[in-house]
Amino acid sequence: MPTGASSVPRLFDVTLDCLAKNISTVPSLRDVPEDLVVCLFKRVIQQGRLTPRILEVFAASGHPGILDLVSAMRIQSWTPPLLLGNGEAWLGDKSHLW
Repeated sequence: MPTGASSVPRLFDVTLDCLAKNISTVPSLRDVPEDLVVCLFKRVIQQGRLTPRILEVFAASGHPGILDLVSAMRIQSWTPPLLLGNGEAWLGDKSHLW
């Protein structure tokens, strides 16, 4: 076998990819070492899986490295506005009359 890059991915990389792919099922990262959380955060960003809820999970880990990354990337949490109805039909919808 030639020396150099291996065609077999490292277990660490496979594990990070799997965690990033399923990050929405992770309830907390509080007890995970900071270096692993930072690697996972970067992988989640690469895969385009960062959502406001997932950002909260990372921020709740309390790791300074994550908070620094979020600040450096100027990522802000965003809450969609709550639209309150006034009881009126929307755009002339008359389905409520039936």
